[in-house]
Amino acid sequence: MIIGVYYIQLKDAHINWGKHRKTNTRKLRDEEAYIAIPAEYAYAYNLKKGDIYLCVLENGKSIELKASGSQSRKEYAKQFEGNGNLKIIYDWYKSKNAVEGDYVVVTIYDNKTIDLEFISATDHMQLLNLNIFGKKGKISKLDERVDVGFRLISLKLKNRESEYYNIRFFPDDLKSKSERPITTLIIGANGAGKSFILMILSDIFNAVQNANSVSQLKYTYYGLKYILNGDLIEIEIINRAVIIHKNDVLLDKGNYALPKKVLAVAFMLNDKFHFKQNTALNENNIYEYLGVRVTSNASWTSSIGNKIAECLVNLASNERLQDFIERLSKYLELDSKISIGCEISEGDFRCDDLKTFLIKCGQKITDQEEFRRDAVKRISEEDYEILAEYVSEIRKNNLYIQEGNKIQFGIVFSTDNTRDEILKVKNDYKLIRDLCNLKIIKNLSLYLYKKGEKYSFDDASSGEKHILYSFANIFNTIEKNSLVLIDEPEISLHPNWQIKYISFLKDVFKDYSSCHFVIATHSHYLVSDLDPESSSLITMENGQNNEKIVNTINYSTYAWSAENILYNLFGVRMTRNYYFDSDVRQLLYLISHQKKEELFNIKKLYCKLRKYVLDENDPLKYVLDEAKEYINNVECSESS
Repeated sequence: MIIGVYYIQLKDAHINWGKHRKTNTRKLRDEEAYIAIPAEYAYAYNLKKGDIYLCVLENGKSIELKASGSQSRKEYAKQFEGNGNLKIIYDWYKSKNAVEGDYVVVTIYDNKTIDLEFISATDHMQLLNLNIFGKKGKISKLDERVDVGFRLISLKLKNRESEYYNIRFFPDDLKSKSERPITTLIIGANGAGKSFILMILSDIFNAVQNANSVSQLKYTYYGLKYILNGDLIEIEIINRAVIIHKNDVLLDKGNYALPKKVLAVAFMLNDKFHFKQNTALNENNIYEYLGVRVTSNASWTSSIGNKIAECLVNLASNERLQDFIERLSKYLELDSKISIGCEISEGDFRCDDLKTFLIKCGQKITDQEEFRRDAVKRISEEDYEILAEYVSEIRKNNLYIQEGNKIQFGIVFSTDNTRDEILKVKNDYKLIRDLCNLKIIKNLSLYLYKKGEKYSFDDASSGEKHILYSFANIFNTIEKNSLVLIDEPEISLHPNWQIKYISFLKDVFKDYSSCHFVIATHSHYLVSDLDPESSSLITMENGQNNEKIVNTINYSTYAWSAENILYNLFGVRMTRNYYFDSDVRQLLYLISHQKKEELFNIKKLYCKLRKYVLDENDPLKYVLDEAKEYINNVECSESS
């Protein structure tokens, strides 16, 4: 079995090694040569220093090649050379009239044998056939390549010799370019690994960009293929060594072809995504955590509202808010207006020397080393002056409402705002956030509007909060050629919203047809909304020995009934389910009429139905026992 195939472009040092190999203890010697082993392939194909490989040349002559030299990992080899005869490779090069710029293709088998193929740099047809470009790479087929933006192809996960997952994200016939965003829905029982797959995808891209993340990987092999603007990209992480090919050409570190963004989206505290605060310090990192946690294990309702407000203000300043709200209103039926309300105690509001008061508040927070300390330290003396003027302007122009000993004011932005008004909203919001960090503003509230009625974000339904939070974050962050990972979007959503979720997502992000959305869900309602032209469906289940069974569905489920989806895809037996009853009746008919020619279908129905037995007293058990006896009798009679 082939372990791998790689190619290298020859240098003069490969062909005439002896001329380049003088040491203090060794004179120059001609007629010595070697075949280089790139470090990535030494690690990937387990080419250890000292291993001996048998090679049969084109003339039938057998030679032994020794893996020698040292990579940075000392046990791995750096080149192949003749075992005990350093002239063997030199003679082979000479027979081919090899010169610098030519190529050698090395095929490695699991029985410690090697094939060598020489290709002249002038043999353009063969180089094109094998897709050989650049200085080093591997040989494989490019039939998966298609001219799209970003699209996942496959994922493999292994630990030593055990294969955990081998997933294809699309059936083979779904390769055309879509005018709508691509969605892949992953369904399965609890513990089947849906959320785990999303986590693994995010871990792979984290590891490519961050050496610390690589060291934290748990498995020995990660393999991911995807398309990026028509190029086939393959990422392999083998024993924590990152190897990336673009159209089978090995890429140097730092020149990796990656999606623009990898967004991890969830609306639950126990999501499996890697938590990362998004700051200016890591703005070049493609991975962004868009879940609800604000620390590694905690969240607050106020932080959710604040995050939405920041997204909406940013969208407004980039002139994208109107577009977003118009698309969102079709789903949530919201008015195209949002406001942010603030609350200050009357004593703070009426203070005579506001600047001095604000500076003292900042100093107190800095001395107490609270979690706001870093944000407060960034407030300059000039900023304090601006903050004091902002509060004074509100007071001077009566831009507030007094309720008891509390002062309330705020900012409003909508699709009717002019650009100057939007820029003022953005500036005011920054000042409001600074006042929050100084603890001058005690409560910061987000307000929504529906049919002219104003209501607090805290009073919104959990479904409204979920959709608004998730979609505002994605819309504010997404770029073309991005991967968006969404875990359990059905949380808190009414079935009517679940049924429309996929179509709604495609409408909101219709400008991002180059992106791939991968969604893990328990909801059968989402399955019936899958457009076959731009969607795929993956089912996952645990086998009898707890192995992972993964299937990429190659037929459309669009507009399927709930009971059809529950029974045939989720494996759920419902009372009086038409499809379940139909299968039971068909099985009984076939065995009662002794349809021997239907033995294959009888066995297929038996295997399908046996996982729906509820307990020992379930009548279905007796039907299956009878079917099993019939199958055994037929097979015995055929064998005799």
